[in-house]
Amino acid sequence: MIEKSMKGLQTAYCNLLMLLYGSSVVMIGTLLPELIGQFSLTMSQGGFAITLQSIGGLATVFGGIALADRVPKSAVILGSFLVFAVLRIITGAVGTYAALLVIFFLSGIALRLLDTMLNALIGDIHQKRRGFHMNILHLFFSLGAFIGPSLARQLLNLGINWRAIYYATGLVYLMVGMPGFFFMLRNRTGANRQRKPNRLPTEVLEGNRWTMSHIKRLEMVLLGFSLLLYSVHQSGITAWLPHYMNTELEANVNISSYALSIFWVGIILSRLIASKISIKIEPSTLVTVGTVVAGVYLTASLLLTRSSGFVIVAMGFAGAATGAVIPLSMVIAHQWHPQRTGSTTAYLTLFLLAGHLLSPGFIGLIGDASSLTGGMLITSVSLLCCSLTSVLARKVHMTRVGRRDRSAS
Repeated sequence: MIEKSMKGLQTAYCNLLMLLYGSSVVMIGTLLPELIGQFSLTMSQGGFAITLQSIGGLATVFGGIALADRVPKSAVILGSFLVFAVLRIITGAVGTYAALLVIFFLSGIALRLLDTMLNALIGDIHQKRRGFHMNILHLFFSLGAFIGPSLARQLLNLGINWRAIYYATGLVYLMVGMPGFFFMLRNRTGANRQRKPNRLPTEVLEGNRWTMSHIKRLEMVLLGFSLLLYSVHQSGITAWLPHYMNTELEANVNISSYALSIFWVGIILSRLIASKISIKIEPSTLVTVGTVVAGVYLTASLLLTRSSGFVIVAMGFAGAATGAVIPLSMVIAHQWHPQRTGSTTAYLTLFLLAGHLLSPGFIGLIGDASSLTGGMLITSVSLLCCSLTSVLARKVHMTRVGRRDRSAS
């Protein structure tokens, strides 16, 4: 009973941290114009700050793949969250663009450690219902993403400076993080301790070192690329949708910020629904259908209309159709390699970060060179490519499993 109660408490705490993480990450879409104005930046320079944050995370996750299954996940979660809280406070005090870039880079390191270990820990302690709990975890991220832009806009409308917003959120995160010492570091679940899994064809123990052969397989590479393409879509909209609607569609700043919240409302609904239907429908099927339909609809909307209302509806639909792609892809990887939740999560996070790395800056460059409408088309075309890549990943995996079964018989 104690272990079950502790598992429930840790799950609830992880969901709370994911909510705050989502709020802070997506809030940058509303605060980015403030930063651009404060430091007299071009759009590409503003996008590069977000890109540098992804670079910090990319380097961290890349270096940590081999260790992700062997470190105490709950301790890393708590430590990275507290570090990010401190960096949040420091962000409010920076006086130069160069200093801002450094803080964004360091924040990327803390955020990716937090994100990777939250996904891995939930995958470990809920092995029988991964689909449900993984979608719920990402549902809380979506709730934070919904709250963040609207809250930031309301505070800015009240005359509160962007620096004060960073100060306040950092202090709140510190207060939330400190109680974690009383239960995240005690009575760790069995899943959070290093265990010797059964010998499997793709996960072999050599001496005292785990091989990384499972992440080198073609189906994992293709699954990773499908997440990269989805990340291009999601991060591009998160970073540039308010600015796009304000400049290209001439919507006012309030509607522009609320549009981003509508996108995340769609993602919330997607993950809530997926947590139920993924039990009966294959996650790969949900990913394929959602990305195809949303990619076609969003591309048509960006090309054929200049109505801000129509675009808002299109963004909400895109969020609802594709919002569960990340948790469902994590579930697929955990099903393929159930003894390697840490390394598979870290590996897929690399591709997610690569998408975050490419998308905001690239869209900003296109916006500077031609128009932001052209840049936003990247966010819809990438969904179509995501669908194709996910189909190929499943086909390769099923072919491999079929060959293995035939050889075993």
